[in-house]
Amino acid sequence: MELFERYESGYSGWVKHLEAPLSPGAPYVAIIELDTGKEYRYEVWDQELADTIAVGRRVEKTPGSWEPKVISNTGINPVKPDIQRVSPK
Repeated sequence: MELFERYESGYSGWVKHLEAPLSPGAPYVAIIELDTGKEYRYEVWDQELADTIAVGRRVEKTPGSWEPKVISNTGINPVKPDIQRVSPK
């Protein structure tokens, strides 16, 4: 995705799965089940986001921002967690 498209995009959904880095220095990848039913793979480079993201957490990316934010867990989570939390080293 081009930088402008990434910056202007918006989405929300639930973190369905977190994939461990494939090599040292690589990011975790959050698999996000979007509210539209599609799946989105997001590389978690931002340390603040890495400290708060977890399977089952809701994330929202608003247009005009670079990173999605973890928002409060309100409502019913349709995703079954398969790992609880990740903290990159």
